[in-house]
Amino acid sequence: MAGVLPVRRIALIGLGVGAVTAAVSYVAPHGLSATLAGAGGAATAVGVQVGVWARDAARRLGLA
Repeated sequence: MAGVLPVRRIALIGLGVGAVTAAVSYVAPHGLSATLAGAGGAATAVGVQVGVWARDAARRLGLA
C-alpha cells in the first residue's frame, strides 16, 4: 500500500493545480487564458522530457 500513496499524492496535487488553473482561466481575459494554456503545455512537455531523460540516465547507471 505504501507504493500507492505517492501516486495518490501526485494525482491530488495535479488535480488541485488543474482546478486552480481552470478557475483563473475562467475569470481571466482570453489573452491571459491563452498564455496560461501555452505555458502549461510547455511546462508539461519539458516535464515529460526531463522524466524520460532521468529514467534513461538511471538505466545507464544501473540504478533502475
